[in-house]
Amino acid sequence: MNHHARPKRHRRVRHARVPATRPRLSADRAKPAGLSKADWRRANLLASVLLTGGRVQAALDKLFLPHGLTMLDASVLLLCVEAPLSLTPGKLAVVLGRDKGKITRVVDRLEINGFVTRDIGRRDRRISLLKPTNQAKKITPVLTAVFAGIHRELFAGMIDSEFQQLTKSLAQLLRNAAGIARSPICLARNHHRL
Repeated sequence: MNHHARPKRHRRVRHARVPATRPRLSADRAKPAGLSKADWRRANLLASVLLTGGRVQAALDKLFLPHGLTMLDASVLLLCVEAPLSLTPGKLAVVLGRDKGKITRVVDRLEINGFVTRDIGRRDRRISLLKPTNQAKKITPVLTAVFAGIHRELFAGMIDSEFQQLTKSLAQLLRNAAGIARSPICLARNHHRL
């Protein structure tokens, strides 16, 4: 049985304009069944905060990459240069709201790259006093300019009332997050796992 082959039809494809992409947030997805509207809004907000934080961190780290630093490295370095007295990794951790181990790793990198030196404390030899090097002092104006640009660009288009509300809301989220690990629900879950 001989079947005649159909000639292939060529569809004409128009070059469509691709809309500008925007970050996809969890709010773009449909609400799952069984989840209240309020819980869905909270889940969306949490996803948005985490996504925004990660993307902002990555974007800002890229700005410092040409100098061999991350944003946190640059923050620690500027604090060391601008401090009237020598700082310790512990004091830096408190000022920056980070854990001491993370700051110690940052200081290790800065020391390896020649930006800071560590002096042993006179009274307590377990304490490292951080001193900025001349290399750190030379790069300080550049880092200060990068931070000034970040502040201008990141908050562009925000009016004062939005800025104040965002600051207040983020402070509340931070306070709430600090209490999560101590909440009875989290403690019960951790006890269950033991």
